[in-house]
Amino acid sequence: MFTKLTPKGLLELQLQVKYIDFLLKDRDYSVVAGLERLKDKAFISISQENTVSMHDIIQETAWQIAGEESIENPRRSQIRLFVPDDIYDVLTHNEGNEAIRSIVVNLLRIKQLHLKPQVFTKMSKLHFLNIYTAGTRDTRFYERWGLYLHQGLESLPNELRYLGWMHYPLESLPSNFSAENLVELHLPYSRVKKLWHKVPDLVNLKVLMLYSSSNIKELPDFSKAPNLEVIDLRSCVGLTSVHPSVFSLKKLEKLDLDECRSLTSLRSNVKMESLRYLSLFKCMELKDFSVTSKNMIMLNLEKTDIKQLPSSFGSQSKLEHLNLKFSSIERLPADMKDLKGLQHLDLRYCRNLSFLPELPPSIETLDCRECVSLGSVAFPSIAEQWKENKKKAVFWNCLNLDERSLKAIETNARINMVKFAHRHLSTSGDAHAIYVYPGSQVPEWLTHKTTHDDDDYDDDGDDCITFAPNPSHLGYIFCLILPAVQYSERVLKLTVSTEGEDEGDSMIVYLDRPRHTIKSDHVYLMYNEALSRFLTSRAKQQPMLKIKVTVATLTFSSTYTEVQLRGFGVSTISNLLQKRQLYDTPIPKEHSEVCPDALWNR
Repeated sequence: MFTKLTPKGLLELQLQVKYIDFLLKDRDYSVVAGLERLKDKAFISISQENTVSMHDIIQETAWQIAGEESIENPRRSQIRLFVPDDIYDVLTHNEGNEAIRSIVVNLLRIKQLHLKPQVFTKMSKLHFLNIYTAGTRDTRFYERWGLYLHQGLESLPNELRYLGWMHYPLESLPSNFSAENLVELHLPYSRVKKLWHKVPDLVNLKVLMLYSSSNIKELPDFSKAPNLEVIDLRSCVGLTSVHPSVFSLKKLEKLDLDECRSLTSLRSNVKMESLRYLSLFKCMELKDFSVTSKNMIMLNLEKTDIKQLPSSFGSQSKLEHLNLKFSSIERLPADMKDLKGLQHLDLRYCRNLSFLPELPPSIETLDCRECVSLGSVAFPSIAEQWKENKKKAVFWNCLNLDERSLKAIETNARINMVKFAHRHLSTSGDAHAIYVYPGSQVPEWLTHKTTHDDDDYDDDGDDCITFAPNPSHLGYIFCLILPAVQYSERVLKLTVSTEGEDEGDSMIVYLDRPRHTIKSDHVYLMYNEALSRFLTSRAKQQPMLKIKVTVATLTFSSTYTEVQLRGFGVSTISNLLQKRQLYDTPIPKEHSEVCPDALWNR
C-alpha cells in the first residue's frame, strides 16, 4: 500500500500519510509513529507532499517475510495474500477466514476467477482489498483473464478500509455492506449503475474513484459522507447530474468531472469552503455553470460550452490557474481583477471572446492565441502595471485588436519584459519571457533595430545588428517581426550567432508559435536567460558585436524552410539602463510620482 519504485521508476500506488493512518489505524498502535521509525531506518521515504515511497526490493522482502509468517503460524498470523496461486485457491475454493487482512491481486497474473456469492463471507477482518489489472484498461481483457460473479455478490466485509476493484462486474455494491469503515473506494472501469440503493453511513470515506464507469448516470446522496475529500468521475460518460449534497461537503478538495459528456449543468448557490481543484475538461455539453469556492486554486473549463462565468467569480481570491481553452466563453466578469492569486489564464481558441477586462497584477502567463473575435484589451493604470511580473502574453492571430489595444499591449510588454530581464541578469537558470501580438514595426524603445528597408540590412539575407558591447550589458531583449507563414510544421526555430566565432558556434531557441498558420505580421519580443549568457560571453571577446539571427520552420522530416523576417531588434540591458528605459515609459501626469525603486524587487 505504499508507492512502489520499480526499476523503471513507475508508480503503482500512491498513498499519503494521512490515508495510511486511516487505513491501518489501531487502538494500540500509532501508525504515524511506526512510519517515522521505518523512515529512520531508511525502509521508506516520505516526500514533502507526505507521500510514502518504498523501494521495490524492500517491498518484495517484506512480502516474503509476511508470506513466511503466514505459513509458520496460519492461525495466529494476520494473513496478507499477494501470491496469485494462493489467492486463486482461497477465492475459488472459499477458503477465506478471519485471519486474512489484505488481498492484492493483478488479474493479469492469475487464471480466470469464477467466484461464488459467498466468497468474502468468512473474511470478516479483511481490511484491504485491491483487485486491479496493471498494464491494461481494456475491458476486453475479460475474454482471457477476468473475475466473474455469475450469481452476484452476497456481501463484502464490513471491516474494509480500502476497496479497490478495477472492472467491478456488478451494477451496485451489496446492499448489506455497511462501508462504515471504508476510507477509500476505487471502482474504475466498473459496470456500476448505482453505487448503493440505500446510502450507508460513510463517516470515514475520504476518496471516491469511479472514473471510466460509463454506466453510472447519477451520484448518491453524500450527506452521510462528511469527510469526503476527493471525487474522481473522469469519463463517466453517462453521468447526467451531480447530487446537490456534493456542494455541501465541508472537506471536499478535488472534484474531477473530465469527459463527463452527458453533463449539461453544474450549479450551486452554496459557496464551497474547501474545494481546491475542479476540472470539467471536455464536458462538451456543459452550458450552465455556477460553482465557486473560496479556496479554489485550479479551475479547468476547457472544451465546455459555457458562455459566461458566475457573477461572484472574482471572490475566489486564491484561484491560481484558470483554463478556458476551446470554450464558448463570450465575456469574462468585470471582477476578474479581484482574483488576486491568479497566475495563469489560458484563453486559447476562445473564438467568441470579444473583450478582455482588466486582470490582476499577479498574472504570470496569458495565452489568447486564436481569439479571433477579440477586439479590445483593458489594462490597469501604468502605476498598477509597475506591480506586474508577466513572463508570457501571446496574442497570435488576434487580428481584430484595435489600435488602442495594440499600443497598450506594447507598453505593457515594455514594462514586463525589461523588469523580467532585470530580475534575471547574471543568473544561471533557464528563465524565458515572451510577448507576441499583431504588428509590423520593431518598438521604438529597443536600442538597436533594423528592417529589410534599412541600409544596415545584410546582403547575404541574414538579419544582423552590430554595436560596441559594454561590460555593463548583462542581458539582451530580442524582437523579431515574423511575417505571415503558411506551414504544417511543428517547430519554429531561431538561430543566433556572432561573427568571428568558430563555425557552428551558435545558440538555438525554439519559439512559441500558433498551431498551423501565422496569418499576418507579428511582433515577437523575447528574453532568454541562456541566450543572454551566450551573448555576454561572446561580447567579452570582441570590440564589435555582430549578432545574426535566422528563423526557420522544421518539418517532421528534419528539413528546414527559412522564414524571411520583416524586422529585427535588440535591446541591451544593464541595471542602470533598465531603470532609465522604464522611467522613460510615457506615464500620465496623475501617476508621474509612482516609480519607486522598491518595485524592482517585486
